[in-house]
Amino acid sequence: MNNKVWIRAALMTLMVGGSLSLTHPTSANPAASSAPSETEQMMNYDEEAAAEQAELQKQAKITKDQSVIIAKKKVAGKVQEVMLDIEDGTVVYNVVIEDKHSQMMEVKVDASTGKIIAVEQSDNDMETVEDME
Repeated sequence: MNNKVWIRAALMTLMVGGSLSLTHPTSANPAASSAPSETEQMMNYDEEAAAEQAELQKQAKITKDQSVIIAKKKVAGKVQEVMLDIEDGTVVYNVVIEDKHSQMMEVKVDASTGKIIAVEQSDNDMETVEDME
């Protein structure tokens, strides 16, 4: 009979201990919930970037589509990316176009006036080992 009491006590301890670990899963590893995961960090970055683009869009007087039309008059090719940015205090559309020579060209279009500010080879190009020597 004494064995039955000990078995019940052991079972009760396991049940209570088990329920505590189920109700407080982070108590065993407090560091698990303190730092955001990589996915959460990426989502936060995406949300911040979208908010920044929305704020810059409010300042722009021309649309993204208009900036593409203007940029393609200067550099013919396939548009790869269009992004609003601030350069020297001016809101600009950075329109990245792959030209007929397969070079990535960046056309900077003033988002207020629609004037082309600059045309340059994009930094998106990967440097080869020969380029670095």
